[in-house]
Amino acid sequence: MSKLPKLLRVVRRALLTRAALHVGALAALGVGVLAMLVAWWMPAWPRWPAFALLLIGPIAGALMAWRRMPRDLDLVTFIDLRLGADQAVVTAYALNEPRSDFDQQTFSRAEQVLATAVPKRVRPRMLPPGREFWGWPVALLACGAAFLLPPPVQASHPPGRDHVQIPDA
Repeated sequence: MSKLPKLLRVVRRALLTRAALHVGALAALGVGVLAMLVAWWMPAWPRWPAFALLLIGPIAGALMAWRRMPRDLDLVTFIDLRLGADQAVVTAYALNEPRSDFDQQTFSRAEQVLATAVPKRVRPRMLPPGREFWGWPVALLACGAAFLLPPPVQASHPPGRDHVQIPDA
């Protein structure tokens, strides 16, 4: 059971990263469109804060994922299913220490499965079905386009309207 904390960290980290990317992609899409509209309607405003606002999405996603993180027992169940241990790891984790011969068999089966476990096998997919991260490229293109919009043209005075002073010699 010594490998289980490492596998739990791998699963937690993957879940946090996935949520940060997903919420970040949605927020980046909104920020990119907003930056484009602001650059279009108010071209004199600075445009660099739009790139700074792109950081809000991943931070919010990580915070939301941290708050919604499943309990350790749920994560151990996920690991058990991914390793195909037939609930041996979950049972050993819940019992904490063997109390009978049957428990000892369960613990030995869990140790055997965990000894061959590779973090790559238990890591959740970063792109679950139906959650493509198309928001990031669209947002970066919109923010980039906001920077490519030309700045406003300074109004020039028509010829002959400027007052010229010639110093007396």
